[in-house]
Amino acid sequence: MKTNNSNHSIKDTKVDMAGLDLNAQYQIFLQNSEKPKQYKLKYQPMISIIVPVYNIAAKHLELCIQSVINQGYSHWELHLYDDASTNMDTLECLKKWHKKHKKIHVQYGKTNQGIAHALNQSIAKAKGSFVGILEHGDELNQDALWQVVSCLNQDKSIDFFYSDEDEINENGERLNPCFKSGFNLDALLSFNYINNFVVIRKKYGNKKNWFKNGLDGSQTYDLLLRLLPLKINIRHIPHVLYHKRLSETPAKLSNKDYQDITAKSALDNYIYRNNINATITNGLFENSFRVQRAVDESQLVSIIIPFRDKLDLLQVCMQSLLAITAYPTYEVLLINNQSKDADVLEYCTQLSQDFANIYLHDFDEPFNFSRLNNFAVTKAKGSFLLFLNNDIKIIHHDWLHEMVSHIQRDEVGAVGAKLLYADDTIQHSGMLVSAESAVHFGRNEKDTDIGYFQRANYIQNISVCTGACLMVSKSVFLEVGGFDEEFFKITFNDVDLCLKIRQAGYLIVYTPYAKIYHYESKSRGLDGTPEKLVRFKQEQKHYQRKWAKAYVDGDPYFNPNLQSSVETIVLNQTSR
Repeated sequence: MKTNNSNHSIKDTKVDMAGLDLNAQYQIFLQNSEKPKQYKLKYQPMISIIVPVYNIAAKHLELCIQSVINQGYSHWELHLYDDASTNMDTLECLKKWHKKHKKIHVQYGKTNQGIAHALNQSIAKAKGSFVGILEHGDELNQDALWQVVSCLNQDKSIDFFYSDEDEINENGERLNPCFKSGFNLDALLSFNYINNFVVIRKKYGNKKNWFKNGLDGSQTYDLLLRLLPLKINIRHIPHVLYHKRLSETPAKLSNKDYQDITAKSALDNYIYRNNINATITNGLFENSFRVQRAVDESQLVSIIIPFRDKLDLLQVCMQSLLAITAYPTYEVLLINNQSKDADVLEYCTQLSQDFANIYLHDFDEPFNFSRLNNFAVTKAKGSFLLFLNNDIKIIHHDWLHEMVSHIQRDEVGAVGAKLLYADDTIQHSGMLVSAESAVHFGRNEKDTDIGYFQRANYIQNISVCTGACLMVSKSVFLEVGGFDEEFFKITFNDVDLCLKIRQAGYLIVYTPYAKIYHYESKSRGLDGTPEKLVRFKQEQKHYQRKWAKAYVDGDPYFNPNLQSSVETIVLNQTSR
């Protein structure tokens, strides 16, 4: 296995990674990343590696088997089950290794019965307390099993592992790295982001009778969804431990369609088993889905809109809100923060007279976003609060339905939307937190761009959503003490609120299906004056004092191999 197009080391050389495409960054990353020191492990469980085989090229099967033999961790066994291959080279390769290595076990099926059957037959013979799944032709990194067992030596309660992965071509070159997040329930319900490499505690697989027939291509996805109610301990290992064979020919459309069908079936079964009132529709990209939950429209939403003058912005906001929003049960609280424009006050007064669900309140104090919104909450009657900037334009009728569909879930504390600038570039699709600060990941990308593995285009759990459009359960808001009026008067208040909500055990959900325009910071202007910059730095220091220790290892919904201080995908120059 090798990296691309370079024979010289660039260690200790500062490279502008941001100016390179992902694969170019990855080559630098690989060259600079040292192999982990594999110290002796006290706890050494047996890991059974399971490989279903069917008509794979012998040269690729050889590489697959060799990658297991080359493992730095030695307490393993390899089970290969041939699902009635007709390729004689495949069969000869299996026979050779069965005779050659005492830790390799081979079974031969008489008829082709599919991946799930092949996996289950091998697992029935496996002696390990953990089972790892490896597809024929793919390869494990040399430290894959050691990394798993190293984690177990730190925490023996872990039941399910998954790792980062990349692709490997015919020349042994590694490409297209997929650096994943920590466990993300809503992302998992959107698509199978777990993929490879997985290692599962055998006793839990046994409880669920392992893999179900008829779900080939999505069998591991289905198993994980069935394991979730057991409250298993899931651990992401942020290292590339798996190398997916990059096919020389594109996958047939029929194969992609079948995998889409089996994944949807697995998801449908999950929804049914867990009594979730929802429908599953296709997502915004291939092999992704949207879990569209039924909405209780009797729940009152209190939409809180602070303003100071800027009649043109407020008119656009209110006109679009009233004309487009389909959700029927909401109130609007217009919070006047020392406006001097008589026209805007007249406009708001007229709205409050014309609409029974619109209320005008005065907050006659210097601007303090946190105190202003806390004041508004005392006036709100709804069980759900929606903090909404006045420089917003609603563009889809179901935006509020979508946000309510998630905030009504008991486990969810806050919900954020996808915000676009007027030129259809992304302003907000979730924020990343670190020990130093928080940034809008993907800002300024085109809404139509794929981005990093479609990150802006599926429902997922994240650490922080912007307060420009943030729905919060009122009970949760009060439970965590609302916005911090003392330390986060202007900035970091939404970050602090979301992190308090997560700290209390609730999920933050980002959904791209609530999409609106945001003419950012036009009300106050950008924080460019010396006074505003000083204030920003002060509030950033408050953030660091409060949250740096909790996020010293980075955002749990991001990946430590990616830089969390920038708004685009940039790899660290070495692995962490």
